[in-house]
Amino acid sequence: MIATLVLQRDENGDLHDPDGHLCNAVGQKLDAQGTAIPEHDTDATGAAIHVDEAARPRTLADYNRPHEYYTNRSAILSLVEQAVYQDEDQHRLYEMEFKLEELLKDQLEMTEDMNLHLDFLCKVLNGRLETLDTRVKMLHTQASQTT
Repeated sequence: MIATLVLQRDENGDLHDPDGHLCNAVGQKLDAQGTAIPEHDTDATGAAIHVDEAARPRTLADYNRPHEYYTNRSAILSLVEQAVYQDEDQHRLYEMEFKLEELLKDQLEMTEDMNLHLDFLCKVLNGRLETLDTRVKMLHTQASQTT
């Protein structure tokens, strides 16, 4: 299990753990000169032995815990986070499809309304043209009778 270490910045900008020890940005304790103090494990006799993590051979279990070894841990998403993002993306796609369908319905209604309006205007214009044609014929007949 990994314990979360909360570091607090003092007025000088130095980081300190909850016990007040000076630490660097990755949580390693520092001595007075700013040198990292290596962490120690204990052997079977209880004596402290230094464990060099870089020299320790990796096991399959280590690769199954990438969050402990990758430096860019924030780039690694858990399966749950990936599923949540996929669900959000799918939800956005459904919303977009729904909005596009509504837009298409609105456009169809507007097209039908415009067609009805154009049909009405065409009928009115045809009626006026017929009236004009009738008057032109009447004038033509009157002109031919007077000559």
